[in-house]
Amino acid sequence: MVAISTFDWNSLRTILLVPKSDAVVMVVTVLSVVLTHNLAIGVFTGILLSSIFFISKISHVRLETSINGNKRFYKIKGELFLHL
Repeated sequence: MVAISTFDWNSLRTILLVPKSDAVVMVVTVLSVVLTHNLAIGVFTGILLSSIFFISKISHVRLETSINGNKRFYKIKGELFLHL
């Protein structure tokens, strides 16, 4: 009952206006709380998903490939963040 009374119902109107990653985080967080009946799992799911989307936004990686004979070489250039 507390979750229903504290949920911001106006956020449903703006779900199409926010970036898709934010909308996915919001929907997955709410669904995980409703399905598990555990707010802590929902919060953890939302934080984990938000961090994955944030890492993908700030990571500027270019992948270069080259072929030498029958071998293929991959070269990764740029910053890649993953902090656990």
